[in-house]
Amino acid sequence: MNGKETGPFHGSYAHCYFDEQNRAIVDLLPYNFILINGEKVKCFREKYCRCMVSEKNGHTIVIGEDTDGRIHFKYDGILQDYPVKNIHVLDNGDVVYSKIQGKSETWFYNDKQISVPVNGVSSEIYDSLISYKRNDISYFTLKNTEYNGMSISDIDEGFVFLDNHSICFIPWIVPNYHRIVDGTISDEEYNRAREGNYIYLYNTNRLAGRD
Repeated sequence: MNGKETGPFHGSYAHCYFDEQNRAIVDLLPYNFILINGEKVKCFREKYCRCMVSEKNGHTIVIGEDTDGRIHFKYDGILQDYPVKNIHVLDNGDVVYSKIQGKSETWFYNDKQISVPVNGVSSEIYDSLISYKRNDISYFTLKNTEYNGMSISDIDEGFVFLDNHSICFIPWIVPNYHRIVDGTISDEEYNRAREGNYIYLYNTNRLAGRD
């Protein structure tokens, strides 16, 4: 970096990129800091690691992970007093996240709820459906009804599930992340579709899993 060697660091998942301010960022390190233009910047007083920073639309969001794999974040310097499983920073500076509440997860857009609570982990929102796992078994909730089902993407994209001893299928509109990996859509197209879905739930006062 500008002729200066920094490191080495432990861990194989470091993320190196230039941000919109043309700063060289190295994050996702197994430490409580990131590197900005080769200089260490501490992220939390707590011993969170795999830290990331996003600056969008005048807002700064700092994300870190505790020893149990739960995510914590600061929004404009204020540490939120709850752990989350997933968090997405939107281009407008808003945050969408799944808050961990005991054995359940509930999705929020900033501080507004946009999903029903689900009894499970690793939840995701597709359109007005929320998927999750419980005891390593895949479920989803749609219109206040829980189904034993999972996402598929081999022939068509959507959710396959059991209903009245029949195998049923529901297509989804919001694409699955795997489509970025296989090259059928761009990262930008995926983010635009996913963020548009979150904003739609927020603006229409709907809850994924209920409406």
